[in-house]
Amino acid sequence: MVGFCACLNLIGIGSTQTIVAIFNITAPALDLSYIAVILAHRVYEHRVPFIPGPYTMGRWSMSVNAVAIGWVIFISIVLFFPPIRPVTAVNMNYAICIAAFIMAVSMTWWFISARHKYTGPRTKEIIIEIPTDDPDFIERVYSP
Repeated sequence: MVGFCACLNLIGIGSTQTIVAIFNITAPALDLSYIAVILAHRVYEHRVPFIPGPYTMGRWSMSVNAVAIGWVIFISIVLFFPPIRPVTAVNMNYAICIAAFIMAVSMTWWFISARHKYTGPRTKEIIIEIPTDDPDFIERVYSP
């Protein structure tokens, strides 16, 4: 890992614009990862049993999730804009190029290899049936 980080820093020595573009992709990538979790929950909420925590938004959860997704998409697009006008080759935000490269490599890898095998947990193996007659069951199972 140290070698990888050292090589990444060598990019900065060779090209300031390239390393800035690599670092500029971190904020939109992190924000978009939040959308993945929200969408996965919404898509699978009726197929996989979900145990709500102590704090829920109740009937407001769908609208709050929609606003959150809209905001993250908006701010992620804004973060790809160049910081200064007029836009020149020097002040252009090349993070969108890095994002396109990452997406192309990821999709190519998925189509070549990853879509044919699943290495994650099996959902049926980790779902625990909750007995309705024992309200303290969850506390006993999930307490550290």
